[in-house]
Amino acid sequence: MKQYFYYKCFRKTIIEFLNIFNDIRIAKYDTDGNILKYVNVPIKLAPKAKFYNWVYNRSHEKRLPIMSTEITGVKHSNNRVSGKHEKNYIQTVEDGKKYYITPAPYDMDFELKIGTEYINESDQIIEQILPFFNPFVYTKLRIPEIEDEFNIKILFQGLSIDNPTDIAEDELRNIIWTLTFRVQTFLLQPIGDIEEIKKIIYKFYLDKESWAYRSSETEGPSGVGHDSEELFVKGEKDETGKIIVNYEVF
Repeated sequence: MKQYFYYKCFRKTIIEFLNIFNDIRIAKYDTDGNILKYVNVPIKLAPKAKFYNWVYNRSHEKRLPIMSTEITGVKHSNNRVSGKHEKNYIQTVEDGKKYYITPAPYDMDFELKIGTEYINESDQIIEQILPFFNPFVYTKLRIPEIEDEFNIKILFQGLSIDNPTDIAEDELRNIIWTLTFRVQTFLLQPIGDIEEIKKIIYKFYLDKESWAYRSSETEGPSGVGHDSEELFVKGEKDETGKIIVNYEVF
């Protein structure tokens, strides 16, 4: 494991997960139910503590609605292992032929938190997410170094809501939804080089007498002039001391 490699599998998985929720927006209504404007809902990658700081402690700025996600766990996925020693060959490379071992399957758990001021706003966001998870969606993990891509499955696990009812008159109510997901991604081992055969040496039997020294337990080609197919140990000699067959392995 001394070889340096970095294919950004974790990073790309996080980005693909965030991209799923990147274009969500809500509508703002007037008292008559008419749409006044649409507001984009930003999404951030941040720990839970920072999310709560945005929601509760930054009252001097417009902060809601907002979404935030964080990784809550990573583990190997034993039930998705297949062909773990299988070599997959890369078709087009500039510096010789290469291969990669079948990627190792890993599961990443995410929490997506949604913070809003009003139930109507959180309802809009939830309804733009859940219908697509029935109960999963697919996205792509693209690895240009191997000229290949993998389908990664994102499964919806569940949700909960924190809707406080006991608040002071001078406080604003903040509604927080927590959605959990599992992303079935992959990690890649270092790309390997395919060693090319640079030299092949064929040795021939020189005469019928030499052929007579072939092993009685193996079948060789019939007649003179065929290759020995490595039937003899390297450097085997006849009774005169002349080498019958000599081969090299590369």
